[in-house]
Amino acid sequence: MKELSKYTEKEILKIHGIGPASLTVLRTSLEEEGLSFMIK
Repeated sequence: MKELSKYTEKEILKIHGIGPASLTVLRTSLEEEGLSFMIK
């Protein structure tokens, strides 16, 4: 999870197969670890 926190949500959405629904799941998982996506 720590690797994901190095990217912005916009960068993650550019990955093939990742959409808004997946982003919600990833955001929740990061928050459970006390992390978040990078903000630019």
